[in-house]
Amino acid sequence: MNVTKILMTLEIFTKNNKKAKALVLSTLPDNVKILEGINISSELVNENIAKFNIEIEKGLGSFLHAFNDLIICLIAVDNSINTLQHMRKR
Repeated sequence: MNVTKILMTLEIFTKNNKKAKALVLSTLPDNVKILEGINISSELVNENIAKFNIEIEKGLGSFLHAFNDLIICLIAVDNSINTLQHMRKR
C-alpha cells in the first residue's frame, strides 16, 4: 500500500474542564520537536473537549507509532488525575 498522507482527529469528551485542559497541556512537550512529515497538534475545543490532530506523511508505520505514543501519554495523564482525585477524597 502506497500511503502519501494519513490524517486523524481524536476528540475526548471529559466530565470537567480541568481534565480536558490537562490532557491538552500534557501533550505539548511531545509536540514541540517532531520529525519532518509528522505533525501532532492539540487544542481545547470547549471546556470539556480535548481535540488532537495527527497528520503523517511518513507512512502507516509512523502513524501507528505516533498514535500509540499519544494514547500512552493520555492514559498516563488520565490515570494520574484519577489517582490524585482518589487521594483527595481520603
